[in-house]
Amino acid sequence: MTDLRDDDALARRFAALRGADARRTPSFERTLADATRPRRAIRRPLVFALAGTAAAAIVAAFWLVQPAAPPVRGPSDPVATALPQEMPTDFLLETASLDATRDAPALNAPVNDEVPFL
Repeated sequence: MTDLRDDDALARRFAALRGADARRTPSFERTLADATRPRRAIRRPLVFALAGTAAAAIVAAFWLVQPAAPPVRGPSDPVATALPQEMPTDFLLETASLDATRDAPALNAPVNDEVPFL
C-alpha cells in the first residue's frame, strides 16, 4: 500500500515539471508572429539545384550529340566449309573402357518387378 504523502510529493514534482515547461514554451502570439514574418530566401539549396540541373543537361547533351557506334556486322554471305569426315579428337572416343557401353541392353527388355531383398 502506498503512502498518501508519496503521492503528494509525486504530484508536486509533476507540477514543477509542468511549470518549467510552461516557462520555456513561447506564447501563441510569438509563434504566430514568427510564422507570418517574411523570411529571407534561402539561396544555397537553389544554387545547388540549378548547378545539378545544368550539369545533368550538359551530360545529356553530350550523350545525345555523340554519334552512335556502328553496328557490328558479320560476314555478308555465308561461307560453305567442308568439314573432314573424321574430326581430330575422334580418337578420344575410342577407349578400352567403353566396350561395356557398346553392349547396352535394349530399352524394351522386360522389367523384373520382383524385389528379392524384401
